[in-house]
Parts: sequence; C-alpha cells; structure tokens
Amino acid sequence: MPVAAHVLRHAAARPDAVALRGPGRELTYAGLAGDVHGAARRLRGRGVRPGSLVAIGLADPVALLTAVLAADLAGATPLVGDP
Repeated sequence: MPVAAHVLRHAAARPDAVALRGPGRELTYAGLAGDVHGAARRLRGRGVRPGSLVAIGLADPVALLTAVLAADLAGATPLVGDP
C-alpha cells in the first residue's frame, strides 16, 4: 500500500493536528491532504500514470514531502533530487 494512503487515513482521523512544520509555514493534516490530492490531480493531468517516474527537486521541505506523497498517490515513483 502506498505511503500516501497511510498519511491520508491519518489525516481523516486527525485533520486539525499539525502534520508538517517547515521554515516559514506549518500544515495541518487536513491541509496536507488537500495539497496532496490537488498535486496528484495535476500530475495525472500532465500524463503521469502508475509506474511513471517523477523527478522532484524542491528546497522547501514541506513542498518536497507534499510532492513525494502526491506522486505516490498517483501511483508513480518519486525520484528525489537535490535542488
């Protein structure tokens, strides 16, 4: 089972809890779930399909983890690089 599914299940149970803190922002589980779902939709709209490889190189750790979870939710394999 994808890691994103576990995180989203946790988000449904504790939507108001803080999920991520980064330099300059924090995100609740509800916010994280919304961002992950939205990013996964955008990836699918760009042609990402299960089994695709998605390169991710973001300096913001909150954005990086959100993108990794979105790729995972879309069924793709996230490839994290140093920005």
